[in-house]
Amino acid sequence: SSILRSILPAEAFSKETVRLPELIPRLPAHGLDFQLLDTQMVISQGLPPLTTVILSFLPSVLPFHVRRQYLRSYILPPQRRLQNFASATRRMILETESLRIFSMAKRKVQVERDRLLENAVNHFESIGGKPFSFEFEFLGEEGVGPGPSREYFTVICHALRLPVHNMWRKTSDGSLFPSPIDPLDLREFKHSSNRRRPKADDERDFEKLHLLFRLTGTMVAIALLDERTLDLPLSPIFWRLVLDLPVTVADIALVDRELGEVILELSAISHHKRQGAPPEQLLFKGVPIEDLGLTFTFPGYDEIDIVPNGISKAVTLANVDEYVSALAHYWLVETVKTQVHYFREGFRKVLPLEYLAHFLPTEIGLLFAEPDEDPHWSLEELQRSILPAYGYNEESRTFKNLLKLMSKFDLEQRRSFLLFVTGSSRLPPGGFSGLHPHLSVVKKLPNPAPKGARQQTADEMLPSVMTCQNYLKLPDYSSYEILSQKILYVLAECPSGFQFS
Repeated sequence: SSILRSILPAEAFSKETVRLPELIPRLPAHGLDFQLLDTQMVISQGLPPLTTVILSFLPSVLPFHVRRQYLRSYILPPQRRLQNFASATRRMILETESLRIFSMAKRKVQVERDRLLENAVNHFESIGGKPFSFEFEFLGEEGVGPGPSREYFTVICHALRLPVHNMWRKTSDGSLFPSPIDPLDLREFKHSSNRRRPKADDERDFEKLHLLFRLTGTMVAIALLDERTLDLPLSPIFWRLVLDLPVTVADIALVDRELGEVILELSAISHHKRQGAPPEQLLFKGVPIEDLGLTFTFPGYDEIDIVPNGISKAVTLANVDEYVSALAHYWLVETVKTQVHYFREGFRKVLPLEYLAHFLPTEIGLLFAEPDEDPHWSLEELQRSILPAYGYNEESRTFKNLLKLMSKFDLEQRRSFLLFVTGSSRLPPGGFSGLHPHLSVVKKLPNPAPKGARQQTADEMLPSVMTCQNYLKLPDYSSYEILSQKILYVLAECPSGFQFS
């Protein structure tokens, strides 16, 4: 308050409370983007005092893109800040002699497709927190540069989501929340009494689970540092736990709809009781709560107490609120506590979690990928965002046919197309306009035929790509039908790999 009072006039305050409607218009709204991209301000970290106060103490009143740029230009380590700044402004400032000290050293890492997670554990454990920018290449493949690096992060995300690892469950909104550790196993590892010795296989599974969640945390932090796109839509409820923010009873329905509906119904009964509702409104599916035979134990596991000595404590109308809170906490927090712990541990190897303090849990996923929304794939948006070049222009028949086909892609085809052309199966923050370089479509010409041989026609050729430049090399097909057939064929047959790029 004292900082704000030194900046703002007295009329901006009333009864010790800052009037936000008075405060926010004083920010140079149209100038914030320019401040965050101003060369001298970024180098000196010299934002105006009011801008700094708002970004530090009231970040949620500012647009997401402003806070994201603030993270990139003012919060990340100095070398990354300058690199991100150069990328955002498209100026070659890192090449100037005075700023050469800030240029990032690059190191190449070779990885094997058939040992993805094993390689990832070794590489991410060793590179976390190092002041290098890493590029990844697949052994035995031709591709080099940004394309293989983008695909590496994509295929790691896909590998971490495989059911065999049992790391995640899908929530009601399609995001990912850790699969709960079996409550029996949780009890055995948490409590000293009545503990049975787990099998050796169980110990290996738990050790592997810890390793994979630590790997996930490290990978996410590196992606934030290097502005990588991730196909790993983590639930906002998971981010609340990672950031040590409270969760509510209502959150459980976002993770487990069936259990959530039961808990919310019990909670509603408690609310009706407090409102003095008649007895007929205080029944669970027509039955008094006392007749349900519930105790303060985990449903289906009477030996697992959710409060001390829970087996001896019956659930009644008087304590149903306490039961709902305890059960929701156990299901949302206790069964995923170890996964959250190792994710945090991996993230902190690279960056402090405090770097995410300027974002709501619902916004953090937007730092890594754009939501799968139709507007990005509308014909109008594709016409604005995709560039024809080197043989094509906006009026070229084949270019128009491509955009028409892309606007009709379903979700799976969209992701396959992005993976084929860019190396990542998700759009970066900002959608197609967030791709650097922008996605371009260039004409692919047939190679000259040997003497005496028939010249190959465009309709006999397949598209190819240059993922490091986001180039789609597209033959000049004679019809929409042939273009559609060829594009869909390569999306089905060439989902990854750089042998033919």
